[in-house]
Amino acid sequence: MGTFGMNTEEVHKLGVAVTDNAQDFGINNKKIYDIVSGLVHSHFTSPEAIALEQKLNSFQPMLNEMQAALNAQGEHGMTSARRTEQTSDELSSMVAKNFDF
Repeated sequence: MGTFGMNTEEVHKLGVAVTDNAQDFGINNKKIYDIVSGLVHSHFTSPEAIALEQKLNSFQPMLNEMQAALNAQGEHGMTSARRTEQTSDELSSMVAKNFDF
């Protein structure tokens, strides 16, 4: 459906895709951290390997923030599409009630 020159259905689909990708991003990050942690604690127990794991772990909060930001952008797209459709419907209803075409 197009409203105000916007294809709201496409915007909604893109919002869903972004939130899905944000979820995949988080899942893949967790896999990477789990694999590295497993390797360090089972095979590579040198102080250098442990230091590398700790350095890698220091990036986790930033990656979590990135995932949250991506998810928020997807949610914003879906919300924008829904609100645009609602506004369009309300305006169409108002025009239909107040004007005789």
